[in-house]
Amino acid sequence: MKKFTLSYLVDSDSNKSVNSLANISNSNIEMDLPKITELHIIIKDLNKQTTLKVIGDAIILDIKKKLLFTLGDLLNDSQNMGLHLPDEPSRKGKFLEEERLLSEYISGKTIISLEFIYKRRTIPPFYMSPTLLSKLSKNFIKTFFRYVSRGE
Repeated sequence: MKKFTLSYLVDSDSNKSVNSLANISNSNIEMDLPKITELHIIIKDLNKQTTLKVIGDAIILDIKKKLLFTLGDLLNDSQNMGLHLPDEPSRKGKFLEEERLLSEYISGKTIISLEFIYKRRTIPPFYMSPTLLSKLSKNFIKTFFRYVSRGE
């Protein structure tokens, strides 16, 4: 979203100058300052660590673009890398989705440690008992021959 500013100091709704509005009451105006979040990012492939300061609520893709701009051409295949929130004692680590906001992951923290690593899909080991495997194989063969005999 673009923010537009007037070239002159006039409030467009009331046509009062900004200076006269400031003189009315400085004590009644409360401004929320944007929250600054400090990201400590570890790049394991380069054995480097960098710190980025993000003002307000940022989209993960913008943070990744800024990080890639600062790193330049040091990384091979950098588009397949992503920001990873490491494991904590209470929860499992995960990759941050690029279209989401940073606030959806951090829950009010001001200093966050992230890793910039290749995106890999980990599949947990799957165990199937030999009896169940043979039963499923027999059923698969029967249905395959049934479909072939029908011409499907």
